[in-house]
Amino acid sequence: MLAQCRSDLAIDRSPRILELPRQAARHSERMQPITDIAVTRECNASAVVAQAARALSDRERQLAQLKACLEDYARRNAPGLGSGDAVRMQGYRTFLGRFTDAVRAQEQLVQAARHEYERKKEEWCVQRVDAAAAGSAVERMQVFERADEGQREQKQPCDETARLTRWRP
Repeated sequence: MLAQCRSDLAIDRSPRILELPRQAARHSERMQPITDIAVTRECNASAVVAQAARALSDRERQLAQLKACLEDYARRNAPGLGSGDAVRMQGYRTFLGRFTDAVRAQEQLVQAARHEYERKKEEWCVQRVDAAAAGSAVERMQVFERADEGQREQKQPCDETARLTRWRP
């Protein structure tokens, strides 16, 4: 029984790895959800910009069609080329005036769509910069963490060697 007690009291001289307490999560790991949110926001903003670009393209296409129709109508029904009465001339001018108003209204819609597209594009640029900054910050943190871990690993054998040399009888 005495031998058993002495073996329990014996100093353990086996080499142990000095374990430093690990933080609950590294800075880069804690920052990763913020980066993910920033990337998601950038993707959403990109989709909104694409939708605004499609809307602008549609408006411009419609404007081009209206202008082409107006020119075609004016060319085919130009007054003075054939015989016409005052009623027909009045109808021509009224229709041409309404058609011109429709073209102006479509031009305003194109301007509004262009303005909206530019605004959405600027918002996307801000989101893109934010996502890039967050990603860059995480990368820098990871570099520092790897360097710190490397220094810790390099220091560990030195600490263990010093500890072992102190325990020699």
